[in-house]
Amino acid sequence: MTAVEVMISISILSMAGICLVAILIQSLAGWSSGTSRDTSTGQATIALQRLSNDIRDGKSASVSNGVLTVVFPLALQDATTGERIYDLSSDDPTPRHYYTTGSDLVRSVGGTTSIIGRGVSAATFAAGGGAVTVSLTSSEQVGKCVSTQQVTGRVALRNYQD
Repeated sequence: MTAVEVMISISILSMAGICLVAILIQSLAGWSSGTSRDTSTGQATIALQRLSNDIRDGKSASVSNGVLTVVFPLALQDATTGERIYDLSSDDPTPRHYYTTGSDLVRSVGGTTSIIGRGVSAATFAAGGGAVTVSLTSSEQVGKCVSTQQVTGRVALRNYQD
């Protein structure tokens, strides 16, 4: 082989290598974007489902300063069946409060705070007519890509009374 042929071969192989590296970089960027979007949507959706399950048995709800307060009917245990039943004529003396702190959606009951969902950067609540509308925002970073997603849901209060 001549020196010219070797130089042409190296140039062709170098261009092919550069193309492969560019494709790999774009693929990794796409993967990071999709993964961060899926992760942030998943976190917000799971938090919304947990919140929905938690407040569904509520009797009334109100929102003040970004904090959702849900009042539940008094829970009793049926003496014959052992089932949990609600006395709709009485309120549970301890309402539940829901809000975000840091990147967590939390519930506070009588001074005890527990986490409902992680990775939730903001929560917006609206209450009225026996239902609560919830909008949760979650952000997640995977690689260099940061994705912010929002999920919204409406929860009907089962024990709501006018």
